[in-house]
Amino acid sequence: MTENGTVVGLNQGLLTTDSVQFSKIGIGTGTITNVLNVRGFAVIENSGADGALGEVIRLSIAGYPTQWTNAIFSSCSAEARSSEIKFSLSSGESTREDVFYIFGNGNVGISQSIFGTSATKTLAIANGTAPGSSLADAIQFYSKDVSAGNAVPHFRTENGEEISLRNDGYYVGGVKMGGGSTTFIGLTDVPAAYTGAGGYFVKVNAGETALEFVASSVSAHDLLSGTHGDTTAAAVSRGSVIIGDSTPKWIELVIGSSGQALVSDGTDVSWGNPTPASHSILSAQHGDSTASAVSRGSIIVGDATPKWVELVIGSANYVLMSDGTDAAWTSPAHALLSTTWHSDVVAQTVSRGSIIYGNATPKWDELVIGTTGQILKSDGTDISWVTPDFVVGSGCAKITVGSTPPVSPAVGDLWVDTT
Repeated sequence: MTENGTVVGLNQGLLTTDSVQFSKIGIGTGTITNVLNVRGFAVIENSGADGALGEVIRLSIAGYPTQWTNAIFSSCSAEARSSEIKFSLSSGESTREDVFYIFGNGNVGISQSIFGTSATKTLAIANGTAPGSSLADAIQFYSKDVSAGNAVPHFRTENGEEISLRNDGYYVGGVKMGGGSTTFIGLTDVPAAYTGAGGYFVKVNAGETALEFVASSVSAHDLLSGTHGDTTAAAVSRGSVIIGDSTPKWIELVIGSSGQALVSDGTDVSWGNPTPASHSILSAQHGDSTASAVSRGSIIVGDATPKWVELVIGSANYVLMSDGTDAAWTSPAHALLSTTWHSDVVAQTVSRGSIIYGNATPKWDELVIGTTGQILKSDGTDISWVTPDFVVGSGCAKITVGSTPPVSPAVGDLWVDTT
C-alpha cells in the first residue's frame, strides 16, 4: 500500500482493515473516477448458510439504523433453481418491507413470496391499495378483492375506468360488459343440446344446482276442467266470464240480460242493475263534468272543453244569449239599429235629425237629415231629402197641390199641378 492509499501487487488475496479509510477504491482497474470502480466479473457473497437469504447490498446514509435502509438480499443453494433475490425497502422509521422477489424457477413476486403448487415463470401480486387517480399515457395493473377471499386482476386506464377480469367475463366499474354465452345451451348449468327435447319444459333439477329438459306430463285441456284443482268444470259460453266463488274456486258466470252490469256487493259479483252511490251532478263521478256545488239560479252548460259546467245566474233582467258557439248571460239593453238584436236593420248609431226608413235591401236604415231648406220627397219607391224647385214668397196666402187648378185664386196663391 502506498502513502496515497493505493494497494498494489494483491492477487486473489483478502484485504481486511479496521483502521484504514480509502477515499476511492478501484477493483480490476487503475482508472478510479468514483468512490468504487469495478471492472470485470464480481461476486458478492452473503455469510448465510446454503440456501438461506442474506443481505448482500445495503443502500443507506451513514449512521442510519438498519430499518431505515434499503437492501438487496440473496440466497443460493446447491440446486441453482432454488436461488432467490429479494429487494427490501424502508417503509418508515421502524419497518422495512419486502417488496420484490425474483426466484430461480422464473417466478417473480410483488410483495408476494409464496406461489401456487408447481408454479414456475409466474407473476404473483399481493393485494394493495387501488390507485385513486390515473396516469397520462399509462395504465396501472394491480390485484384487488371483488369479494372476500376473491382477488382478481384490475387495470386502471388513463381515462379513469377500472377494469377487472373475472371468471364470468370482464367488468368496467363493477358492471359486467361482456363474456359469457350468447346461447342458452352454451351456459354451464343447462343441458348441452336441444336434440330430442322438442316440446319439453325446462325445470330446476332435483339437486337445485342446474336446469334440465323434462317431458310434459300434461295434455291439452279446458280452462275450467278437473285438471285444475281450483276450478269448477264448465264449458265455455259466449259472453261468460270467470269469477272466484265462495269456495273459493274459479267458476263460469253466464252473461247477464241486456242492459245489466256486473255489480259487486263487496263479497261477490253478479249481473244486475247498478245502483250508483248518491253524488252531485257536477262531481268527479261524471268524467264529462267539472266539479261544482249547486247554486240557486245556476244552469248547466257545455263549455269549450267540452264538459258540463255551472253557469252562475246573470244579473237582474239579463237574458241568456247564444253567440253561435257558447251561451252567456247578456244585458238586453241595446241600440235600436243593432244587428246583435235585430236581424232586419243596418247597424247605425243615432244622429240628431236622422230618421229611420226602409232601404232597398229592405232593412231599417238611418237617413241623415238633409241640408237647410230641403224637403223629404218620395219617388214612389224610396224617399230622400231634395231641394224644392219653388220658393214660397212672403205674400203667398195658399199653396194648392193637385191636378185641378184652384177656383178663384188670390193674388200670391200657388198651385202645384201634379198631372
